[in-house]
Amino acid sequence: MRKKYFIPLYIFLFILPISCEQIVDSFWKEKEKKDKQAYFIAAFKGTYFGPITGGVNGEIIINIADDGNITVRINSSTYTDSLEAIYSDSGRIHGTSITTGLTIEGSLSEGKGTYKQGHWAGTWSVRKK
Repeated sequence: MRKKYFIPLYIFLFILPISCEQIVDSFWKEKEKKDKQAYFIAAFKGTYFGPITGGVNGEIIINIADDGNITVRINSSTYTDSLEAIYSDSGRIHGTSITTGLTIEGSLSEGKGTYKQGHWAGTWSVRKK
């Protein structure tokens, strides 16, 4: 009769450490991902090079908020545009303005990327403020 109760107990004791290990592994993987993303929660400022709506170059500002929302602002003497973007935990960024079609892509890790608007295209570079 006692053997009947010990078998489920042995099974439980065998499975418990495996389950705890999975929980701990999951915790550390999530923490590592958040730590990588935390580096990019900041403001980046720099310059774009090439024509946008007649301008030749100007300022680009990329702000990443604590909630992960990204705003990109492009300023020149003749042009201003804002757009929302997405980024990955490796720092890749991509966004398109719904009003003008301006698209930016690049890497915040490397601090550079490209943009395109219609037949105009160019590059941008930023540094963390």
